[in-house]
Amino acid sequence: MAPAAATVAEGQNAARARLLTAADLAERWQVTEHHVYRLAREGRLPVVELGRYKRFRLAVIEAFEAEGGTQQSEKPLRSAAQSGSQPKGREGGRR
Repeated sequence: MAPAAATVAEGQNAARARLLTAADLAERWQVTEHHVYRLAREGRLPVVELGRYKRFRLAVIEAFEAEGGTQQSEKPLRSAAQSGSQPKGREGGRR
């Protein structure tokens, strides 16, 4: 491999190894940070934990996006109909 090609390949690998914050990911997806943390908490998005900080690998995020963001969690989420709870209307919710 030519030196210039090797430098480009190393640069691409370094970019893919980059860690993103929840804020970076929220901006990328145009969602709230809370949504990013919820996906991570549900196990749908792998997390790198650095002490109390959570980061997301760019390569994993790109794979998640390529799959349409449809990675399944290990336990499926329950819908309101399955859980037996009714959606709260204006009267039943918090104000």
